[in-house]
Amino acid sequence: MSSISTNSAGQLQGQAYGNCETPSGQVLAGEIKQDLSFRPDPVVTSGSDPGPYTFVVALQSCDAGPRTSTYYVRGFFNGHTDYADSGHRTLTVC
Repeated sequence: MSSISTNSAGQLQGQAYGNCETPSGQVLAGEIKQDLSFRPDPVVTSGSDPGPYTFVVALQSCDAGPRTSTYYVRGFFNGHTDYADSGHRTLTVC
């Protein structure tokens, strides 16, 4: 599950979550992306968490604003093609 919002300063805040039942050397990566209706969407900021059982990636960034655009968070385990996106939200950011 992933989520995105802004804080009172207009910074993007995103979280990506994941879990594994056994330690497997997985690393959860999270990205805040700007939805420009074409692929690939540009990455605003990214981070990662090596786990091993519960993974949380917390992200915070401005985006050369102020601007209003659509953003989302993508979470995925490195080396895998599966991913989970948050809902796409139109936000005004710094």
